[in-house]
Amino acid sequence: MQYLVFYPGDMPLVISAPHGGSLEPKSIPFRITGNPRADLNTRELASEIAGEMGAPFFVAAGIKRSKVDFNRPPEEAFNGSPGRNYYDAFHGKLREYIQLCLDRFGSCFLLDVHGFSAKNYGNHHVIFGTGCYNSLTGNALGQLSRVLINEGWKVLHKHTGYFSGGYIIRQYAGPPVVGVQMEVCKDIRLNSALRRKFAGYVAEGLKKIITSSKSSR
Repeated sequence: MQYLVFYPGDMPLVISAPHGGSLEPKSIPFRITGNPRADLNTRELASEIAGEMGAPFFVAAGIKRSKVDFNRPPEEAFNGSPGRNYYDAFHGKLREYIQLCLDRFGSCFLLDVHGFSAKNYGNHHVIFGTGCYNSLTGNALGQLSRVLINEGWKVLHKHTGYFSGGYIIRQYAGPPVVGVQMEVCKDIRLNSALRRKFAGYVAEGLKKIITSSKSSR
């Protein structure tokens, strides 16, 4: 579908990037309320992680958040039926890919990629949000966090408040789906070389999670 990017995969991993779009089609009205700003280069980061992984399921928005916010409930996400059509297509494909993961592999890890620029988080590079899915705080998140921490990245885990997990994670994560919202600082996202390096380490952690899920079945 125009303005949306979908790729099927062959592993129990779904990567979503709802806020990285930059397009503002005239046919879609602007949202009336809510944050209109894009999470710059999160679609690129998500694509680079996907490339490092090989063939995960992939869902990304090309439409800017000012038109459709795919990480909000429908009553807050768009203004009128044109935006609704894209919103429904995005979430329909996300649900389809999650179910395909469960049907084929018996498990699914959902990585929802976002960006932050706030200065009051102790200069952290990454914020993992899991407040809406408390059982994630164990093995899966630990494996991903350890890879990043061991390479010198500063990682924060939020289980309450802002950055603790938005609509996509709240809607789709929960047994048997393991999900995490990953907020990445602007310094990483805007530096292409650093972003690719970071994507490689995220992929390393994701591979550990997938390997562990296979061995535990």
